[in-house]
Amino acid sequence: MPDNKPHDALFKATFSQPEAAIGYIIKFLPNIAPLLNFERYERLADSYIQADLAEEMSDITYRFELVEKQKTGKNKSKKLKKNRTVSIAFLFEHKSFAPKYPHLQLMRYLLNKWMDDLKQLKHLEATIPIIIYHGQKTWHYKPFHTYFEDIPSEILKYIPNFDYHLTDISHYTKEDILNLKVQFLTNTFIAFKYYKTPDKLLAEAQYLFDTLTELYDNEIATAYFSTLLTYIIRHQVISIDIIKIIKTMPTKTRPIFKNLYDKIVFESEERGEVRGKEIGKEIGKEIGKEIGKEIGKEIGKEIGKEIGKEEQLLQDRISIIRNGLQQGFDLTSLSLLLDLSVADIKEIIAKNNLNQG
Repeated sequence: MPDNKPHDALFKATFSQPEAAIGYIIKFLPNIAPLLNFERYERLADSYIQADLAEEMSDITYRFELVEKQKTGKNKSKKLKKNRTVSIAFLFEHKSFAPKYPHLQLMRYLLNKWMDDLKQLKHLEATIPIIIYHGQKTWHYKPFHTYFEDIPSEILKYIPNFDYHLTDISHYTKEDILNLKVQFLTNTFIAFKYYKTPDKLLAEAQYLFDTLTELYDNEIATAYFSTLLTYIIRHQVISIDIIKIIKTMPTKTRPIFKNLYDKIVFESEERGEVRGKEIGKEIGKEIGKEIGKEIGKEIGKEIGKEIGKEEQLLQDRISIIRNGLQQGFDLTSLSLLLDLSVADIKEIIAKNNLNQG
């Protein structure tokens, strides 16, 4: 599978920020948002993606306390109320195409989550899976039960049925994304939307950077900018164009972003040099194999020829010795005729059961 680390890093840099996660819920899940207490939440440290799917998906999960049905005063406890929480799982699909049966992946994910719930919480917790998809091919959402065609409703009730929320970034225009106005989230979605078209990504880089300049002294924003800049550079945006954009930034922010840029480029060059050496070794091995094959063929031909000559010579000697013995030649005469020692003549006679009589 292609290297998904830049995508993965930018997804995690974004949704690890509670403001971005909460902003997403408010914008994309307006019917769920009023049910959640956004002042009482925790980000779960664990990942519930199985090892064989780790190259295909990433996850960040938050646990929110549900709002009280009736206001009973502010809850000052730092612990979230048992049985009054729900998890929101942000799942990032790495592939550029939609899986045929996404519910199967989600069922495995939810099962892992619920098994962990039983260990940690001692009860099952409602979990809402959200898929963030940035592929070029449209994701066609289908309810799970529709995969089972021509099945009577009496049987369908025994088939698991659950929903997931999908955000297919390709469906949103640039204006739609800009109207989100959610810190980090807007920048990331713009980058995800145009990552396949470097020219368009560069055209948006000015906006992506400008929105972060006001946060120049914020460590989180600086770390996010570093991840975003790495993402842009890794997707073939020309470095000199990035420098031009950085030069247009306010004086107080320019050195910070320029230093980040230099650090990223240096690390990228180092990775490129290491990777170049690795590729060189692999190419060298392959070339060596091919050359070895050709040399082996030539050597094999020559050896084969020599072996053939030796075999033919032996057969000729055997024939001469057989005929000579039949005509009454003694071993000394045969030795002189073939330029072999008497011992060699005897060995050939013995190995080939030639009649001396």
